[in-house]
Amino acid sequence: MEPVRTKRRVVLPVVFVLALGITLACTPRQGDKPQAAEKKNTPNVSTDKKTEKTTEKPSEHPEERIQSQKAIVEALTEGVAAKTEPKPAAVKEPPSEEEADEIPGDETRQETAQRLGPPLVEQPEKLVRLDKVDSIWLDKPAGRLVMVGEVCQREAALEMFVCLWHTKEHESVLTARVPAHAAHAGLLLLGAKVGGAVQFMPKYVPASGSVIDIDVIWKDKTGKIRKKRGQEWIRNLRTKKPMQLEWVFAGSGFWTDKSTGKRHYQAQSGDFICVSNFPTAMLDLPVKSTDSREGLMFMALSENIPPLGTPVTIVLKPRLGKPRR
Repeated sequence: MEPVRTKRRVVLPVVFVLALGITLACTPRQGDKPQAAEKKNTPNVSTDKKTEKTTEKPSEHPEERIQSQKAIVEALTEGVAAKTEPKPAAVKEPPSEEEADEIPGDETRQETAQRLGPPLVEQPEKLVRLDKVDSIWLDKPAGRLVMVGEVCQREAALEMFVCLWHTKEHESVLTARVPAHAAHAGLLLLGAKVGGAVQFMPKYVPASGSVIDIDVIWKDKTGKIRKKRGQEWIRNLRTKKPMQLEWVFAGSGFWTDKSTGKRHYQAQSGDFICVSNFPTAMLDLPVKSTDSREGLMFMALSENIPPLGTPVTIVLKPRLGKPRR
């Protein structure tokens, strides 16, 4: 049965548009070759002779960094978001393991959105699109950011919980074909505060920022809607139990291509919702968690995860108040 397509779109007020994330025109799209994430031990400012790529040094003061990121978001925003009113979704049986052994590689963005279907949330008609095509919405009254992705690993050692489409599926439970900058902007609109990305030199400083609660929602093989906390899909290899740590809004960072003068959001390379520490992570854990193979702390909790390829609604909800530092 074909996924339901949404057709109604209503242009949002210009004032709302000015608050949204970095312009799509200034950020690599999901189909483009992702920018390589910076190595952990590199200096704060580096220049690549071929691309003359300059990484911006974050402010030493968290409040200045937050204001700087907000200014970039506002300065680079273009386009119009649209409000959609999806029709009720038909029951769709998840694919079998044999049918979903890999993520399609030749889909358009429209085809991916149609295949995954609408989000499995209450009152989807109140959701506001943060992208004209990709499956990402804002629900400001409910204080949540809503995306639709799919299961890409059930038994792997993990560096990510959610990666971006065709980036790090070999070490992530979920993959989502959404623009990372739109998710960042949506969290800002919900009142989340950017803290700071992890630092490794001269000493380790953990990621910080508003705590972001994550729920995953999917349909089982009978068509029943199921819901769990994201942590329940991740096994802590030390305790052998579901992960208990919380994600924080580290906020990634920006780099400037000096040949074009364009700014780019670093999490677009795939470091979206991480369980290993990365300076480019949008959401990270506020504890030391290595990405070295011999030291990985987490693995997919396969008994809780539906079959590969199952569409999954991913809900991010900031805890408002004082950010975790």
